[in-house]
Amino acid sequence: MEKKQVKFENGYYTCDIDITEEEWIDLLKDKKVTKNEYKFVLLMFLNEPDHASTCKEIGEKYNLPAQSINARVISFCKAVHKKLNRYDIFDGDTQKFWHFAMKGRNVGGYFEWTLRPELASALEKCHLSWIPFYEEFAQKLLSYKNNRVDLIRIVYGLEEKYVKNLYNADGSELSDVDPYSVFALMNKGLPDDQRIAVAEYFKTALKVEASLPNDFDGIPIMSVFHTYFFDKEIAAKEIPILWDLYEAELSSDKNRLVEAFDALQQFKWMKWNITMGMYWVKPNDYLSLDTNNRLYLQKMGVSLFKETEINADNYLKLLNSLKDKLKSDGMKVKDIAALTYEAWRENLKISEEERGMWLAGYTYKEGSQLERFVKEGIWEGYFDVVKEKKQIELAGEIKSGDVL
Repeated sequence: MEKKQVKFENGYYTCDIDITEEEWIDLLKDKKVTKNEYKFVLLMFLNEPDHASTCKEIGEKYNLPAQSINARVISFCKAVHKKLNRYDIFDGDTQKFWHFAMKGRNVGGYFEWTLRPELASALEKCHLSWIPFYEEFAQKLLSYKNNRVDLIRIVYGLEEKYVKNLYNADGSELSDVDPYSVFALMNKGLPDDQRIAVAEYFKTALKVEASLPNDFDGIPIMSVFHTYFFDKEIAAKEIPILWDLYEAELSSDKNRLVEAFDALQQFKWMKWNITMGMYWVKPNDYLSLDTNNRLYLQKMGVSLFKETEINADNYLKLLNSLKDKLKSDGMKVKDIAALTYEAWRENLKISEEERGMWLAGYTYKEGSQLERFVKEGIWEGYFDVVKEKKQIELAGEIKSGDVL
């Protein structure tokens, strides 16, 4: 393998490498090379002036140990080195890795790293790159509001594994579908390559001109067990209202949006989840009130209404108040998409060692509570206060971020 030497040039320690922007994009999309924790740190540097900072400064800004920042950058570079298998980098007789991603210099007693320009450009194309595609897809999808027969045909043109939940109890195909449930086909717990495959199918079927996403950073996702926004038993009532909300959202018709949003609240399973769908469609305008965002907003000191109090008035007041807050000085994030990404990042950074794993039964009262848990995220159970004191103590230890 070829050996390259570090050189000191124009005040920086650097090394000539021949990794192009296109190669960096492929490396960033490869989850075996670029783990989420590596990308988080690289984006922190990307957001700094001139894409330069010290690990100490990054750590203080994001409340992380400087050693952790350093370790993740080097681990990323080692993964790049292994994947490319192109050459080794040495500083004298000592092998180095961070030069794959950075150039560096001493500044005021600390060592400052600067992202390589090709890597910085690739990161910009691999972060929130889904937004232009989703926005155009949303407009194309609207044209099927009055042509749902063709839309159903397109939906069932996907591979069966992607639509296996979109069947009636007797195994027959649905006769209608709402736009948010079509979006959900790209936004459920699937590997990124499968989500890209769904997006590619819709790009062709709906003639979307925007480039396919390179990432799905920050997108709140549906459970793989429940990937639609309506109750199949009353779909004929719900689906038209969902289309009305969707059209009002895209046309910025506040009166129609308020009317449709509130009309949906009469249905049993329609709560926080509809705000998730609204965010997918217009991520720069509407806020998803999924679990990650609610926890993050609480940390920001934002007062939230209860799920039982959800209505258009409360939602829009919260939305407008948050937009004003994001414009203020000192905010780390400046728009809703960036906030949602940070909330997603905060949740993902919890390691498996820190996240509690809890096993619970799902039968209670009249029967199975599984459907309620999947749709509403609520688990209800019963403990005998005399015989099951230990179980009650354990239930009290369940914390945010744990898996039930």
